[in-house]
Amino acid sequence: MSKFEVQRVARQFIRMYNLTPAVDLNKAARLVNASIVRGKLPVKFSGTSLPPHKGIPPYDDIDEFIIGVNTNHSKYHQRFTIAHEIGHIVLKHPQECGPIFYSSIENFYLDLYPNERDANIFAAELLMPTAHIKSLVFDKCLRDVRRLCELYQVSKAAMEIKLREIGLTN
Repeated sequence: MSKFEVQRVARQFIRMYNLTPAVDLNKAARLVNASIVRGKLPVKFSGTSLPPHKGIPPYDDIDEFIIGVNTNHSKYHQRFTIAHEIGHIVLKHPQECGPIFYSSIENFYLDLYPNERDANIFAAELLMPTAHIKSLVFDKCLRDVRRLCELYQVSKAAMEIKLREIGLTN
């Protein structure tokens, strides 16, 4: 998918479920039939998604997606990871990739795999909707990056990338 198609899907998801910043990711996970499980994983792993296992022994009683997130990472990194894994579910990546896939820190930054890139784009739009940010910056003259990070519950690095991407900073 193109970047714009992925962003459109994220915007439709936001609109369909009337999600507002800072997005309640527990609610978003429930909307895609997923539970979030937090725990310590190896540092290089951000998270994982497991699809339902109906009728697949020995896990035939799992009828929802499981999103695993690494508690060794900051709360903002965990939020991005959860949004990223929700992106995989909404974009139907689990069915394409098999029963288990993961997001590593390398995949977040190196853009090596199209599904990882698309899940990152989805996550960024879910957590920091472009139209909402533009409204705050232009209509309400809010230009304090730290305050924007607090409002959206994202890292400074994520917000700076988003602002640069939409042409609001160099």
